Amino acid sequence: MIATHGLTHLALSVRDPERSLRFYSSVFGVREYFRDCDTIQVLGPGPHDVIAFERLRVACRRIPNSWGGP
Repeated sequence: MIATHGLTHLALSVRDPERSLRFYSSVFGVREYFRDCDTIQVLGPGPHDVIAFERLRVACRRIPNSWGGP
């Protein structure tokens, strides 16, 4: 496990919150305390640290129309 001086509060945009939870649990020893459909929040590794894994929202790419208008 990696020792830290504390992370305080981080919000990370990730493609797969579940995968991020598994990784941060194994590397930093975090533990889940909140979840909804797009977010998993964890406590640790420090006593006051919170990390939020937020599902990345992929922006729609604008496709120009055939007549050249907006």
